[in-house]
Amino acid sequence: MKPFSVELSPYREEYERMRFKENKTIKEIWLLSQSRGENIGYYAFQRYFKKLQNELDTVKRSSKLRQKIIEEQLKKDIEISQRITRNLQICDRLIAPLIEKETLTKEDAKILFEAMTETRLIIDQLLKWHKELNISPKESDIEKRIMYCLQDFPLDLKKKFLERWNMYDIERTST
Repeated sequence: MKPFSVELSPYREEYERMRFKENKTIKEIWLLSQSRGENIGYYAFQRYFKKLQNELDTVKRSSKLRQKIIEEQLKKDIEISQRITRNLQICDRLIAPLIEKETLTKEDAKILFEAMTETRLIIDQLLKWHKELNISPKESDIEKRIMYCLQDFPLDLKKKFLERWNMYDIERTST
């Protein structure tokens, strides 16, 4: 498919910023391009921005769907963890009174052994499950994400942010 003439403009990124970040009208952008001597028609801008808006809408929809899937999976994981917690509480209720006895009957010992075995298996499963889950982002990822969001801020503010970011751990551990 032949690219829109807007796509070939050296000012394309500026036009996109004007349209989507500054909410300039197509007419304002078109007039600017004309003043720069570019031979891009008004309707070319209209088609181009409509195409971009459709792509942005698609990305937003897929992002919302992805978020919904993640939320559903987290909900299932929370339900599983609640069941595991209940199972551990049941084991604890079985084990606690038996541990306090001075002598155990064979039946008591069997119940205690089974409950402790079940507890061990649950804990093993939790440890395995914990390794597979990565719910919270790594701190370096958070820092990168924040720096990305701050990219349009003045350099001195970005430096101040990084200084405070790095000082946080030092101040937190010293108190």
